[in-house]
Amino acid sequence: MVGIGLAGSLVHTTLMWTGGDLGRALAQPGSPLLLFCLFFHGLVVCMTSSRWRLLLNVQGVHISLAEAMRLTLMGFFFSLALPGTVSGDVMKMAFVTRRTETRKAEAAMTVMLDRIFGVFGLFTVSAVVVMLSLPFLLSLGQEYRLVRISAFLAGSGSLGVIIAFLLLWFHESLLRISYARRLIGFLARRLPEPVVEKFSRLACAIVLYAGKPGIVLSALGLSVLVHSCLALNLFCIGRVIGENILGVRDYFLATQVANAVAAIPLTPGGIGTRDATIALFFNAMNASSDQIGVIPVVMTVILVCWGGIGGIIFTLAGQNTEIPVHKTSDAYGVKPH
Repeated sequence: MVGIGLAGSLVHTTLMWTGGDLGRALAQPGSPLLLFCLFFHGLVVCMTSSRWRLLLNVQGVHISLAEAMRLTLMGFFFSLALPGTVSGDVMKMAFVTRRTETRKAEAAMTVMLDRIFGVFGLFTVSAVVVMLSLPFLLSLGQEYRLVRISAFLAGSGSLGVIIAFLLLWFHESLLRISYARRLIGFLARRLPEPVVEKFSRLACAIVLYAGKPGIVLSALGLSVLVHSCLALNLFCIGRVIGENILGVRDYFLATQVANAVAAIPLTPGGIGTRDATIALFFNAMNASSDQIGVIPVVMTVILVCWGGIGGIIFTLAGQNTEIPVHKTSDAYGVKPH
């Protein structure tokens, strides 16, 4: 309840601070075009589900795209009820393992891997757009230092994500180095056993995917495409509402940094923190004050609508349907066991 209250407070404060009027924005003649933005987000859901389905296939767990979308939307619904954007992943793990007859641990691990690929895509796009926006960021005055710092943190975060990804990817080679082996052994003894077991499973899973470069590249490509489409959708919302000052790059910058901030588990689904961050960036970019708060809130309304769809799916079918999982060998030669 605290998280929900904080989210609502941040959204309200964002609108009050910017002087935005959500009702007036939705009453504009072109507002029906926002339905396009609503359906466009469905494409994002489809791409996200396709990425997860690719990872499941490698583990020998085969579900249809429709089933993957159903579970993804149910997980998103719970991410709106629990703090942080990753909380829905825990529920998605529970859903897929409950309905998968075999390879339950592997199926659950794909949810974590899918999150890793998603974060990798986010920080990849962030790094590129921050580099392209360096002249703008460096020209900002001291009153916008929070904007500059958050952008640099999001851009530099890509380096940490890449290093972590490479460490997991090449962990077998690292184990051949005595110093690295001793360090890993020390951490394994100090960390809780469940944590060590999860990292061990994750490393083994990544080794499996290392032999499937086509799958890895497809997953990474979908991740980049997902985060690019989120920025483009925000751009479309802005144009429908009547914002004509900001360019596509501005929307890309604000969206990537805001999504990175929204990953901090403060509010359900990052609602409120995302809105406030986008409004701060738009303000620094000299957008119209009565629009900079409305645009991200409209995006939040779209996200809540899709979360509501996930809630309806969970209510109607979440407890009663089983995912059809084929027990035959998968297309990549991995046999379920």
